[in-house]
Amino acid sequence: PQTQALLNKARLPLGLLLHPFRDLTQLPVITSNTIVRCRSCRTYINPFVSFLDQRRWKCNLCYRVNDVPDEFMYNPVTRSYGEPHKRPEVQNSTVEFIASSDYMCLCKILLYNHKYILIIAFFLCLCCTVQHLGPATDFYKKLALDCSGQQIGVDLFLLSSQYADMASLACMSKYSAGSVFYYQAFHHLHNQAQKVKLQKDLQRYLTRKIGFEAVMRIRCTKGLSIHTFHGNFFVRSTDLLSLANVNPDSGFAVQMSIDESLADTSLACFQAALLYTSSKGKRRIRVHTLCLPVVSQLSDVFAGADVQAITCLLANMAIDRSISSSLSDARDALVNAVVDSLEAFRSNGSNLQPAGLIAPAALRLFPLYVLALLKQKALRTGVSTRLDERLFSMCEFKSQPLRQVMRMVHPDLYRIDNLTEQGALHLNERVVPQPPLLQLTAEKLSREGAFVMDCGSVLFLWVGKCCNKVFIRDVLGCPNYASIPPNMTEIPELETAASERSRAFVSWLQESRAFPAAFYILKDDPSSKSNFFQHLVEDRSESAFSYYEFLLHVQQQMSK
Repeated sequence: PQTQALLNKARLPLGLLLHPFRDLTQLPVITSNTIVRCRSCRTYINPFVSFLDQRRWKCNLCYRVNDVPDEFMYNPVTRSYGEPHKRPEVQNSTVEFIASSDYMCLCKILLYNHKYILIIAFFLCLCCTVQHLGPATDFYKKLALDCSGQQIGVDLFLLSSQYADMASLACMSKYSAGSVFYYQAFHHLHNQAQKVKLQKDLQRYLTRKIGFEAVMRIRCTKGLSIHTFHGNFFVRSTDLLSLANVNPDSGFAVQMSIDESLADTSLACFQAALLYTSSKGKRRIRVHTLCLPVVSQLSDVFAGADVQAITCLLANMAIDRSISSSLSDARDALVNAVVDSLEAFRSNGSNLQPAGLIAPAALRLFPLYVLALLKQKALRTGVSTRLDERLFSMCEFKSQPLRQVMRMVHPDLYRIDNLTEQGALHLNERVVPQPPLLQLTAEKLSREGAFVMDCGSVLFLWVGKCCNKVFIRDVLGCPNYASIPPNMTEIPELETAASERSRAFVSWLQESRAFPAAFYILKDDPSSKSNFFQHLVEDRSESAFSYYEFLLHVQQQMSK
């Protein structure tokens, strides 16, 4: 939006979601004695700057005109001279620089010390109790800040089946840029799925890329400002985050405001620069730049709204509000966000005034996503929820990247007892079926079928009571439904076409995330299916609206 007034009129939040250290298959790495930056605001040169001529470029954040250094005239990719606009820094919105001597500090040998972080985390998880959404003591925050000051990140692995005071313990990871791993009801014999997940999580945790002694600064076009950060870090200054460690699986969010009119520009730009030390002792800078059009019409604001980003940003804001105020206030604020934005669209953005509820095309799933948020462990009411489970869910929302958060909020549901190769992906001589996505309602289930639900950290395979015996035999390796064991946690490797298709599809789902999901095979009986059915967010529960009822509720609120 061109002005804060226009943003206020839309009744939508403005912010950024960042996944700064994500694993990338293609990342331009640039080695140069000169890293070109704006002399005024220190923005790194990027694809959205403008070259006035071969010797001058104009910053896209503060608009200062800068000189092009002689070294930048040479293009190392094409090995040609005199075409600075073809340099990789100006051709790619994400690049990584190997830092020059100006950035280098004494890189400590951290790999040896890193081995002890896990041991410390296991010890601490046994030590604490007191029972609120906020921490009962500031001891762990102070400890985290001491660790952060020494460039130590604290990662917690919590395996206790008893109350562990997550609200207090999680502060160690929150303020030291660490991560929290929680295994509810863990038992190495009775919960095989959790045991397997812990093993695979540790394998990923110990082998993933890591950056040490990191700081991240976010810059934006003149007239914009950042006022709130979400994630695990320590805020060193208004726009500088201190990250003792940075890993490829952490996400961050920021809220922004428009302090000055952007009427004089057609584009708004944002740049995140992550300075870190690699495990090999090299100082590197990963730079991401985003450019968006500035609009003056409310209809264009709605047309360009990113409903998933809005949902994740609101989730972060709601979690903060539940801790600072109350869970009830946070839930009310989420419902009001839907009511207010749809009311703004009806009043200002649409010439149509039908009797029903209307929403801009970009926000048509907004009510559904908010209803799904209200049913999450972090924010739900009326359902018995252990305090540690609620706090861990809050931690996930505050520290996971967008894609993983959206899987938790609105899982993907597929029917897999009738997989075919029609429309399948062909990946490295492997055929991966692509069944259609189904709505999250029991109406889409059938007792004659088998369904996979992808909830991010958990994958369920629900088998109906009357499921095809051929599927049960050829995929699950059981003669009939009754013989399916209650604690089955993997699809066996069978030499059948149906088995190969099912395993290929589930493996493909697992490969789309950093940490493999726990896998549960559930039968159609009351003792196990409740875990599956609670994620059918479009259906009514004892304490929450169905999707249809929620839409009626929103409409009633708008008519008051």
